[in-house]
Formats: sequence, structure tokens, C-alpha cells
Amino acid sequence: MKEGSILAKGDFSLLLRSGVDLNGIDKHAVRTVTVQTKKSLIEDRVVNEGNPEEEFKRLEIAEEDRVIGYISWKMYSHYMQAGMCTIVAVAMVTFFAIVQGSLVVPDWWLLRLTSRTHDRQNQTADLCIYGSLVGGAFILSIMRAIALLNVMINSSKHLHNSMLSAILKAPVLFFDTNPIGRILNRFSGDIGILDELLPDVFVGAVQIVLFCIGAVTLPSFLNPWIILPATPLMIIFVLIGRYYMKTSRDLRRLEGINRSPVLSQFSDTLVGLVTIRAYKREHAFLEALYRFEFINCVIVVFL
Repeated sequence: MKEGSILAKGDFSLLLRSGVDLNGIDKHAVRTVTVQTKKSLIEDRVVNEGNPEEEFKRLEIAEEDRVIGYISWKMYSHYMQAGMCTIVAVAMVTFFAIVQGSLVVPDWWLLRLTSRTHDRQNQTADLCIYGSLVGGAFILSIMRAIALLNVMINSSKHLHNSMLSAILKAPVLFFDTNPIGRILNRFSGDIGILDELLPDVFVGAVQIVLFCIGAVTLPSFLNPWIILPATPLMIIFVLIGRYYMKTSRDLRRLEGINRSPVLSQFSDTLVGLVTIRAYKREHAFLEALYRFEFINCVIVVFL
């Protein structure tokens, strides 16, 4: 090219045979670009060398974040979406309603039997129907628990894979500013809670909530006056639950954060074990490990 127009095109040998004056290329432009590039690199180096404190702050180990306050419904939504899609969620809600209805039907049938005469109450057909309703409700309850457990396991699996993918794609600066114990804590402690504790607690909570709704709904149809004493009791129950959850939630978060220094101290000790033994600092590292464990155990006692 010359002054923005194409003189010829092809490989180097073809250009030589075509008689194009390659020496006439504007070398000033190439030289200008090269000088400007070198100048920008020198300026960047001067800026970086002029602010060593900023470079040092980038490498500082940041404190572990701790969420304060209630867990938003958006967080629950993300957790459930990690285990099932929207269509499956609608099907699960419908199935839960059917199961809860099946748990109420035996009580309704038993109430119907008690309103009959003594001779009609001893009929075999009615007793078989009652037994079938109880057996069906039992089977549906087991199916509900299994379905919910599968959703919880899928959520834990997908969240673990997402976190692992993010760790593998993280830059080196992330590992310089986050101790290895903090990363291990996320993969061991938090994922362990998702795998072991949360499914059992979540299934139990869903069953208790649905049981309370059914226990209040059916008698309310038969005797609406039950709503009057049930309403203040429900309000008191909700207030006590919120007060307990506020304390328990913060303690659980503190326990999760204070577990990271224990793992960090243990992993750092294993990495520098030869140096620690060479300088005879075993006792100091053991005291530091015991101190971190004591702080963590004190919080666990209150959970």
C-alpha cells in the first residue's frame, strides 16, 4: 500500500517480479508506531513503579465476606433452579398438593365413619377403604420425600460443578489473595452442608409446614371457630421462629468463616513442614492451630 491505495497484491516473490518498489514504503509510519509502543510501555512501567503501595494492596489477603441479615427469596430461587427447571417445579408443587390432600383424606373418611351407627362402622368394606387410603398416603409421602431429595442432590451437584469451573478459570491473583483453607472450606464445609444437612432439614421443614396447614385447614371447615385461637398461636410461632433463626443464622455463618483459618493453618503447616522442623517452630504452629480450633469449637457449641 502507498498513501492508502493498493499498488499490488501477492506473496513476496510475486511482488518482486511485478516491479513494485518495496523500498518506497513509508518507513516513517512504522517507526512512529514502534516509538509510540515503546513509549507507552515505558509510561506503564513508570506508573506501576511509582505506586508500589497499590501493587501491594492487590496482593493483600482480603477478609472473608460474611452476609448479614435474612436470606432472600432470590437465593432460594437460585438454589431450586440449580436442581430443576420451571416445568418440574410446577409439577413438584402440584404433586405436593396432591400428597397433602391424600394425607387429609383418611381423616375425613374416619370422620365419616364415626358419624354412622355402630353396626355400619364395623363393615369390612369401609375399613378396607380406610386402610387403602392410609397406605396410599404413606406411599405418596415416601415418593414426595424421594423426589425432593433428588432435587436437593441435583442442586448440590450443579452448584459444586459451577464452583469448580469458576475455580479452574480463576486467575493466579485469586489464589494469591485467598488462602487455600478458605477454598477448601467452601468445597468441604459448604458442599458438605448441601449434601448432608440441607436435604434432611429441608424435607423435614416442608413436611412440617404442610402438616400444619392441613391440621388447621380441615378442622376449620368443620368448626370455623378454631380459626380464632389458631391465628394468635400461628403469629407467636412465627415470631419465635424468626427470633431463633436470626441467632442461629449468624452463628452458622460465624462457624463457617472461622473454619477457614483452621484449614489454612493446617495446609500451610503441611506445605512448610520441613522448614518448621528445621527452625524448631513446631510448638508455635501447634499453638496457632489450637487457638483457631478453640475459636471454631466455641461457636459450634452454641449451634
